[in-house]
Amino acid sequence: MITEITGAAGSGKSSRIYNLVGESLSRGRSVFLVVPEQTAVNAERRLSVYCAERGIPTAELEIVSFRRLANRVFREYGGLSYRYIGPGGKAVIAWRVLCQVGDALRHWRGVSLSDISTINAMCAQLD
Repeated sequence: MITEITGAAGSGKSSRIYNLVGESLSRGRSVFLVVPEQTAVNAERRLSVYCAERGIPTAELEIVSFRRLANRVFREYGGLSYRYIGPGGKAVIAWRVLCQVGDALRHWRGVSLSDISTINAMCAQLD
């Protein structure tokens, strides 16, 4: 099950997440929690304290940031590689993307595809 929890600051989102995670772990379910990069360590710490206080086992709990999500999927299903695309390859892909869908993108609509600074600007945004 995928659950999205939204709300204003201080509305109880974190408490709700910890309760849901604790309930699922208590029932013997595996929990895979995806959190923003800057909150991964804090979420791990807070959930470990939460579960320890309640005697909930955490062997089936995995917390990953968005950046580590792809790595986790590749480790599970194959395809993990540390040979990353270089700047030239990234520029070619960005150019092809703009050629195919540029008109549908609000910010990049109507840009000159022959101007390398356009492609460099797009790659800088991606970085």
